[in-house]
Amino acid sequence: MACAMDESPGSSSVLAPLRLCEFAMDETLRRKLRKLVTRPGEFFVDAFRKRLPALPMPRLAKAKKQLRGRYSYSVVAAVHGVEPYLNEFFRSLEAQTLDFAGNIEVIAVDDGSLDGSAAVIERWRRRYPRNIRCVHKDNGGQASARNAGMPMATGDWITFTDPDDLVDPRYFEHVDRFLSSSAAQKVRLLSCNLLVYTEATRRISDTHHLRYRFERGDRIVGASSPGRHLQLSASSAFFSREILSATGLRFDERIRPTFEDGHFVGRYLLSTQDHDIGICSHAKYLYRKRRAKNSTLDGSWTDPRRFGAAIEFGAEALLRTARETLGSVPAWTQRMVLYDLAWTFKRLVDHPERATFLGPTEVAAFKATLRRVFSYIDAKTILDFELAGVSWLHKVGWLGLCGHALPFQSVHAVEHNATAGIVKFVYFFAGEQPREAFVVGGQEVLPASAENRVFDFLGDDYVTERTIWLPLRDEHETLELRLDGQRAHVSVRGKNRGDALTVGELLDEVGRNKGHGFAEVTGSKWIA
Repeated sequence: MACAMDESPGSSSVLAPLRLCEFAMDETLRRKLRKLVTRPGEFFVDAFRKRLPALPMPRLAKAKKQLRGRYSYSVVAAVHGVEPYLNEFFRSLEAQTLDFAGNIEVIAVDDGSLDGSAAVIERWRRRYPRNIRCVHKDNGGQASARNAGMPMATGDWITFTDPDDLVDPRYFEHVDRFLSSSAAQKVRLLSCNLLVYTEATRRISDTHHLRYRFERGDRIVGASSPGRHLQLSASSAFFSREILSATGLRFDERIRPTFEDGHFVGRYLLSTQDHDIGICSHAKYLYRKRRAKNSTLDGSWTDPRRFGAAIEFGAEALLRTARETLGSVPAWTQRMVLYDLAWTFKRLVDHPERATFLGPTEVAAFKATLRRVFSYIDAKTILDFELAGVSWLHKVGWLGLCGHALPFQSVHAVEHNATAGIVKFVYFFAGEQPREAFVVGGQEVLPASAENRVFDFLGDDYVTERTIWLPLRDEHETLELRLDGQRAHVSVRGKNRGDALTVGELLDEVGRNKGHGFAEVTGSKWIA
């Protein structure tokens, strides 16, 4: 499916997740507390949204009166083993308020289905012989099927709706209205609002990780500087057939089981840098969350190609193409790759058992590819990255993979033990442990205790978590924490307190935790 982004407000010290230290608590509540502290605006918006009832599945009855649009549209659908969903897919197109027969064509590519998908397509083709066509081919994967259907498309705009998904009845009407506006004359990619349709309950929810793209309504951004907008899905986007024809752009059939969409969209945008991206919040694409959990995405975590071909021919190739095309890799391209890789790191760090299906050679090749990928990523892009719940721990690890030194170090004040007169601090590092100096009132003090915890990434040391208990009693004294001779930023509850403050100021901040101790610590079960 898809994804997107923009620039982050907030300092980098806010970028670490939180957990409730040494305090038993349900995991859902931990996540909510972590979001409340690090992203309060998003927390309250989500809380309000969740108080509203989920939207019921829209009725898919054929529209009584259909509008004629300015443009024509081609839907290229790669069909493989989706017989249970195909009738709903076609009904959602037939039910469009934009004239289905006059403005929309469907090229359904049966990619070697072994179920009854071909028969369902044929029934719909007979009903609409002028604008539904079917292509039969041996199984070659989604990219192969889309490539087979693309040359048959005659519409002004092409989209790649997945045949197990649905679209809102006014989907194409809103797309046509947007593209027909005077402001959209330079738009060559249109992003549509992706909602989650839960099959088990037949309810629709606005819960996709990249939903923020549409919170400001319909708008237009430049393709060369899209800010936080990041489109990774070809399914929920529309592409100019003129540009696809001129560039000969096709999906890379080697990229499986994921990221073929991101690679395709990224290369398309690299060819349209003088144009615009349209963000159409009213056009609602319904991504089906299958009851059976048997989608390509669901099964991708046990597919070795996700850790091989998808990264080598997908992420790495996209970054290399960007550099060859533009002379440098723009931040939006780097962010596309980071967003996709974030889920992999969050899944595997401190969980080697989740990759036991990979052999030693595959693991070594995966790590080597990652090192090449991160050679294209800038330190600033990593530090500014705010999506997918990526923690400070992962940013430290990514910078280590890039070979970048931390431009600053953030030390997190976690807990105050008033009885013992000590404060717990945590920081992260990759590689060798920094030289430490803790200066209170101009005098260096030694920790009361200290310990390290190493996080594993498929047998390698990824990041080390350093925990220190520091004696602090005189509230009037100044406090400085130095690592490798540089003053570290002190962070309390996700807020950067600068590199010099008094002990009293620190204790006031930590004391607001009322003894529970919110920590920007990322223990094994807090990584994902």
